Amino acid sequence: MNCEQLILGNIITLDTNKMFAEAMAVKESRIVYLGSEEIARTLCDENTQILDYEDNVIYPGFIDSHCHGLLAGQRLVWECDLKPGESMEDYMELLKEYIEKYPDRDCYKGSGWAFYDKPKASMIDSVCADKPVILTSIDNHSVWINSIALKECGIDKEKAKELGYDLVHVDEEGNPTGWLSETATNIVREVYKVTVEEMKEGILAWQDFAFSQGLTAVGEALVDILEDGEEAYHELNKEGKLKLRTFAYYSGAKLLKENNLYGLSDNIIELSERVDSDYFKIAGAKIILDGVVEAHTAYLKEEYTDKPGHYGILNINEQETLDKHVLLLNEKGIPVHTHAIGDGAISMIVNSYEKAELETSNFDIRNSVCHLQYMDESDFKRFADYNIIAVVAPLWVPIDHTLFDNEVKYLGVDRAWNCYPIKALEDAGATLCFHTDYPVSRSIDAAEQIYSAVKRRNPNMGPETVKNPEEAISAYSSILASTLNCAYLWREEDNLGTLAIGKIANATVFSDDFLRAEELNKIEDIKLVATIVDGEEVYRNE
Repeated sequence: MNCEQLILGNIITLDTNKMFAEAMAVKESRIVYLGSEEIARTLCDENTQILDYEDNVIYPGFIDSHCHGLLAGQRLVWECDLKPGESMEDYMELLKEYIEKYPDRDCYKGSGWAFYDKPKASMIDSVCADKPVILTSIDNHSVWINSIALKECGIDKEKAKELGYDLVHVDEEGNPTGWLSETATNIVREVYKVTVEEMKEGILAWQDFAFSQGLTAVGEALVDILEDGEEAYHELNKEGKLKLRTFAYYSGAKLLKENNLYGLSDNIIELSERVDSDYFKIAGAKIILDGVVEAHTAYLKEEYTDKPGHYGILNINEQETLDKHVLLLNEKGIPVHTHAIGDGAISMIVNSYEKAELETSNFDIRNSVCHLQYMDESDFKRFADYNIIAVVAPLWVPIDHTLFDNEVKYLGVDRAWNCYPIKALEDAGATLCFHTDYPVSRSIDAAEQIYSAVKRRNPNMGPETVKNPEEAISAYSSILASTLNCAYLWREEDNLGTLAIGKIANATVFSDDFLRAEELNKIEDIKLVATIVDGEEVYRNE
């Protein structure tokens, strides 16, 4: 037997049966030998590709369990990047420069603005009044549009009243300001659709970017956030262009709008049978239960500090309806992945998972909850008891005054300080998976995520960014949350997550060992060296 690739370096397998190796031999994308270099070289011939990483450290391929490749691709290729801006004036200057660069477009899109002030259509009108402009917020839960876009979307005084002022923000006279939140943003996406070809171009740009950050597999957190998103992935896969293993969640928003809960489970099963492959799979159903704190749409058990009597919003208001929704999916063997930010929403979905698992006697369905910004302590243990996987975001932990100041204003100091628990979930026995929600996060850098989880601060800023250090976890736990635990989430632990004979040869190469760096207090110095997919180097940091 001659191997196709020989990979050399300090290999940390995360396989408890054999934690370390010098060499990894690969044939037809899978590991056929793991152990000494001397033995591995006997499996080589003149056609074997040798990847020698010398003293660098080779881990199993890193994974982001929840991100938005479709949106990231659009932002990389088709949208004005507003993230560098630090004020509304900055955003308008960035937009102006973008329009000057692309004067012939019929519509302009951008993304990355934060809540520095309430956005108004008139601000965009001053830069572009004759073409629609759609600017998506950094958290993807709001859009800011100009007057012509308001008109083309049919969003007027009456429509705002119909949808509600939590979703369509209005001025003192009840006129829409141009700022839409949560489900109201779907109206804009319906009017200004993205084509499958545009999505495909974006996905390929996203794939290259993900490889450049050390990722070998990702969770596509909402594949139908753009209409026909699943088709774009499916076509790329059939064309042999998709190499970033993508596990997608499908919400079936149109079916839910029609209250067709039975149709959703059947639709997901049919979709899975049609598109599932080595590189693209439907991982389960997505529920977006509440919104986000910065838009006052996260659902809380206690009222918002700055809005007495306001608790946020729910996309599924009744516990009974949510219970039925989850049960119908779990009965068909479909795991549920739920966006829940506030403690009220988190408790509701945990209630539903608990009831469904008891009803079906299936405690290995691997339901999950993502984001988990502010939690009721009574729910920590239930994550472990019902094998609910906690999808957490260490990059959101450090104090970023752009967002933290709003958290303090909206939630009060105590609740803001206790946002984003991780250690409490681990101590309760929950399985942790890391996610970035990119492009919501500004980064998907693996070393930065692990540093943030271990130190509870931003590696690029000072100690003033530390928040609730009691919730810090170890580097080893962080590595598992970036590899094996994510594979477990998708029932891929026999293929991904560790390096072992028979598994897919996905690996991420770093300049040092995170465990050694943790002892030396030098995690922030670790650099990505290379990304390996199916035994082949898809990225090298020169």
